[in-house]
Parts: sequence; structure tokens; C-alpha cells
Amino acid sequence: QHKRQHMEHHAHTNEDDDPDIYARGSFLGWIFLRLPVALINYFNPVQQYRDCRRFNCTRREYAFTFASFGTYTAIVLSLVALGYGKEVLLLWFVPWWIGQTVMLTFFTWTPHHDHHETGRYRNTRVSLFPFANFLLQGQNYHLIHHMMPAIPYYRYEPVFKELRPV
Repeated sequence: QHKRQHMEHHAHTNEDDDPDIYARGSFLGWIFLRLPVALINYFNPVQQYRDCRRFNCTRREYAFTFASFGTYTAIVLSLVALGYGKEVLLLWFVPWWIGQTVMLTFFTWTPHHDHHETGRYRNTRVSLFPFANFLLQGQNYHLIHHMMPAIPYYRYEPVFKELRPV
């Protein structure tokens, strides 16, 4: 499902049909409103079903989505029932929430902010500041990813440097 969603994002970047358009808006609105809703929807089977329908998942993809969702749900509920709720919260959920917040902020909100430009070279950005490549794991060259999605992230910087004069 993620691959289909990602290709849809590339086809409609910053347009109303972009699956990542939910990130449009201010940073505070992102952190306190839109991001929490997106994270909670990871645990919403109805939203998982809607996403499968929206991105025309195959039967196999539906099955995998709901088998993995059911397995994870069973594991978490079993651990909570066995008295490990605090551990699930502190050792899995809180780190997951922090990691997803960082990842979605750097991979969804930051590269496309303010999510209004739709032109080929304007719908994302290159952010050049000290340690940007390290801190953003190459996503500071997100424009390269949109121009040539097959290039691995660790090659974005050299490709950008090669293409910059052009």
C-alpha cells in the first residue's frame, strides 16, 4: 500500500489529490493537529480499508494489510492482558510515536512546505544548511527524489551537485 500511495504522491504532489496534502499548513498545525490524526489512523482499521480502496490495492495487498494489522493488534492486546501495558506504552508506543513524528516531519511536511507549489521544480525543495544532509537523511535534496525517484537517498547529494549548474 505504501508504494502505491507514494507513487500517487509523485503524480499529484501538492495538489488536492496528493495523499500527503494533509500536511499542508503551519508547523504548529502540523505537530498538534494533522500529525496526531495521521498517527492515530495507523491504528484505525477503517482508515486502512479506505486507503486500500483509494490506492487500488490487490487482494493480496488487502490480505497482507489486514493480516499484519490483526497480528500486531493481537500481540499488543495480549501483552496488555498479561500485565505488560506500561512496557508496551514506554518501550514501543512512545518510541514509535517519536520516530514517526520525526520521520513524517522530515519526509512529508518539511520537503513540501507550504504545499502549494505544483510545478516540477517548485513542488519540493533543496535545503542547504550545515549538517542538513546528515540531519535530514538526504531529504534536504528531496527535489532530486522527485525528479529521479529511482536514485537511492545516499546519492541525492552527488546528483544534486552534478546537476546544480544545469
